[in-house]
Amino acid sequence: MSDLFYLQDSRGLTGENMMFWAFGGGYTSDIRQAEVFSKEAAVRQHQSRESDIPWPAEYIKGRFYTPVDMQHLRHADGNSRDVAFYEQVPGRWIGNDCLWVYGSTETTDLRLASVFASLQPGCVMWPVEEIQKLARPAVRASDVSIKEALDGSGIVINKPKRTKREVFNCHQCGRFISEDQRFFDCPNCGAENRP
Repeated sequence: MSDLFYLQDSRGLTGENMMFWAFGGGYTSDIRQAEVFSKEAAVRQHQSRESDIPWPAEYIKGRFYTPVDMQHLRHADGNSRDVAFYEQVPGRWIGNDCLWVYGSTETTDLRLASVFASLQPGCVMWPVEEIQKLARPAVRASDVSIKEALDGSGIVINKPKRTKREVFNCHQCGRFISEDQRFFDCPNCGAENRP
């Protein structure tokens, strides 16, 4: 196993894609733009903030797919002389990623998208060469397992500490009430519970 790691910001996804620390700051789903850390630096960062998860770079690179961010379609040259085309599913995305026709179904992975030899009337068609320039390697959260990725690495992932919710009881009848309900009369007995 290599000692190179990416750091995932596990607080959220973009569509179905994992977000990684990017070179120069910020976050990215494009693994070409993700910063690479030594094992020691990745573990140290994870220990200081549990939501930053270290992933072996080899593991992540072996599980990428190639989506196209719909925001970048404006950069495609629609007048390309390309003779092969992808058909975009109009009006549908996963996150910002385009859906492409894949046989009788659809996919966000450009590697699987059907290629057509000519423009199809009434369809949203894009030149293959132009769209391939816009594709990026990304990783779906559903395609990876942290247990599998870190097996044998000696890295132990810290579980985020759960914040304990404050419990409120009606001072009259003792029933549990939500934080919002304590500012109104108890729904059970009608007692006022305002602090």
